[in-house]
Amino acid sequence: MKALIRSSAAVSAFILALSSSGVLIAQAATTGTTTTPTPMTSTATSDLTAGPLTLTAVPSFDFGTATLTGTTGDKVPGSSVTGALKVTNPGQIGGWQVTVAGTPFTDTSGTALTGTILSLDGLATNPITADDSTNTSTLPTFVTPETISTSATVVESAAPSTSTSHIGIGSYTTSYDAAASSLAVPSSTVAGTYTSTLTWTMSNAPA
Repeated sequence: MKALIRSSAAVSAFILALSSSGVLIAQAATTGTTTTPTPMTSTATSDLTAGPLTLTAVPSFDFGTATLTGTTGDKVPGSSVTGALKVTNPGQIGGWQVTVAGTPFTDTSGTALTGTILSLDGLATNPITADDSTNTSTLPTFVTPETISTSATVVESAAPSTSTSHIGIGSYTTSYDAAASSLAVPSSTVAGTYTSTLTWTMSNAPA
């Protein structure tokens, strides 16, 4: 009988020990510390190259019908402008310019006017607008008013960009004003329909 009691006591002690150790294990699991993994870094790279300078559109000017007076300096105001000057500079930082040269005004028989003065002007103080509203580059410079001759004349330009100031990068539209443009003809002008061909050129010459 004593042996049985001793065995029961031993079993009870063993169960109690297991229970105690289980509680301790559970407590250790719930009170353990949490560690944060160390952050890692990587890179994203893009190699962007500049595209070519491009004229995408140029304007045409109509001076309508005017009556000659035979006096010095007949000045015919512009009647309408068709289209606008559109330029694109995809990422070039060296600066650029647009020039215009005009052939002599000639009639259908090939007779040329001499002494004409063609003057072009913009629609506003600075008629240049960026085509993209998110463009943060400085606008190009508009030359106003400009007298067009047979020699190339600068009408718009952008200075070279710097690391902190981008100038004339992106796409731009320049609106010309018919009313502010004019064609002056000498008193010796003979009646007729006269036309001049305007050649617009964009180059990477710095302003």
